[in-house]
Amino acid sequence: MKTLRLVIATTVNAPADCVYAVLADLPRYPKIFRYMHDLRVIEQRDHSALAEIEEDIFGMTVAKVLTKFVFEPPLKVLIEQVKGPFEKAVAWFHLEPQGEKTKVVHGAEITVGGLLAKIGMMLLEERSSQIADDGGTESGQEGSGEVGGSQQNLKDPKLRGEVHGGGYGVG
Repeated sequence: MKTLRLVIATTVNAPADCVYAVLADLPRYPKIFRYMHDLRVIEQRDHSALAEIEEDIFGMTVAKVLTKFVFEPPLKVLIEQVKGPFEKAVAWFHLEPQGEKTKVVHGAEITVGGLLAKIGMMLLEERSSQIADDGGTESGQEGSGEVGGSQQNLKDPKLRGEVHGGGYGVG
């Protein structure tokens, strides 16, 4: 089993409360994130939700993923696969207010084996070479580096910001 990790950070030209409101609006996710085809909320509570998401898995297949969302207003959303194609999958959004702008840190860790692990590794390697072509830097440590470039997973151009970097890795 391999654990694939990707973290990106971007600055959005909106205050943190507006960005958080978008992230808390689960039915909006398929309009924002390219890899999501459909999202159906099964159960919603004050600070958590359970949803079934139909999403691309590394661009090669579409799967239904039962996903738990935990909301920690006003600055954090945690996401965890309950049932799906991966051994384990967790993601998060962390917001850092910067006046009228917001730095959004989005990360994901996916534990996977077999063919999906190989494909995930190839995608990370491809992404890291794109980063180098875009002027990003690598730290020199195996499995870690700086991420820059465009936000390819965002559909809504109003939510795009300036990408500041992050890291990727394999555990």
